[in-house]
Amino acid sequence: MDCLAELDLLEPLVDAEMMAPKKATAAKTNRDTKLPTWIQAIVVVAVASAGFAFWCGQISSDIGHLQKEVTRIDSRLDDIWSSVLTLRAAQAPRKVLQELGALQPKQLSSALPALQKITEQPVAEVDPQPATLQEVAGKLRLVDETAPDYWPTVLRFIQFASAGMSPDAPPAGIPNLIVTNSVIRPWKGAFGNMTGKVIVLDGDQIEDGTFEKCRIVFTGTPTTMRRITFINCIFEFPRQNQPTRYLMGIGRALLASGIQRAFISSAS
Repeated sequence: MDCLAELDLLEPLVDAEMMAPKKATAAKTNRDTKLPTWIQAIVVVAVASAGFAFWCGQISSDIGHLQKEVTRIDSRLDDIWSSVLTLRAAQAPRKVLQELGALQPKQLSSALPALQKITEQPVAEVDPQPATLQEVAGKLRLVDETAPDYWPTVLRFIQFASAGMSPDAPPAGIPNLIVTNSVIRPWKGAFGNMTGKVIVLDGDQIEDGTFEKCRIVFTGTPTTMRRITFINCIFEFPRQNQPTRYLMGIGRALLASGIQRAFISSAS
């Protein structure tokens, strides 16, 4: 009985001893499968960074889309404003012309259809003030030349404005002189002074001359001009959707000098 009793007492101790390695192994396994703290921190930071980058990218995309929408709306509003201004130009051209003179160059760029509508009307009916015409001419110099219809509008305006500034120049009619390559020159050396004439510039070259209160008719054929002065003249241009470089050069020179008194040299 004593031996059995002792065996009963030893059995739990043996069982405990046999179970001890298994627990230690389990604990070791748990320790081995658990990531170090610094790796866990890196993982957390990486996940947070990825989330933040995605959030920023989404915001950037939304802002870009919003900017495009704002630009589209602004463009649409400009179109509506330009259309309304063009309608008003047909009804109150003098008032609208004054408004155009007060615009910034970028705004005037959008208002070119209205200015074109004004120039299609007789000068006597619009009755523009010379100061207003000079103001618009100065603003046109600052408008982007690549704007739609810029040059056709500019050349029409120069013809319109010069007629308003120079009422004493002769009306359209039979020219008193045609400067062209196909005839013998009626002058030698310096061109001289001419007043109150209708002159067609259709080629050849002129130099050292003054035209006062004349009607100057430009054609598509370049005329070389050296040291030529125009005083209170009306300028006519051919109607072209895309004017030639020669005509654009003349337009720049006239706008730069104020139209009413212009000096052109080495233009062809």
